[in-house]
Amino acid sequence: MAKIEEILSNVSAERGVVSILLQNPDRIIECSSEEIYSEHFAVRGNQVLYSVICHLVEQGTERFDSNVVYSTIQDEVAKADIDDLGGRLYIDTLLQASIISSNLTTYIRLVKEASLKRRVHELAESIKQDVRKADSVSE
Repeated sequence: MAKIEEILSNVSAERGVVSILLQNPDRIIECSSEEIYSEHFAVRGNQVLYSVICHLVEQGTERFDSNVVYSTIQDEVAKADIDDLGGRLYIDTLLQASIISSNLTTYIRLVKEASLKRRVHELAESIKQDVRKADSVSE
């Protein structure tokens, strides 16, 4: 049986989105039209990378390498999140990944579906806690 974390995230789809964007920054327009945001990513490091890519594209960067991406991250906690994934090596791996860029829309859909599952799960957990509190008060 799958662990709850595996059900509530799609890490490979997250890597797919980030990898495609690192290799093809002009595809950020599709992400915008599909309304995907960093908050949709389950892995904090992927959230950071997505935000950095968006920032760099907004600044006019047309090509990426791991040094440009990594050095753009100023926040130490965010940098630690990337380091947890392998730092520059992780970014290099995504830059060099053999990935079919035409699957970007599919990856976006999968990331957003997993995000929705996480939100529903969080809401269910919150309701469960509220019911337990109400039960303990009524006893």
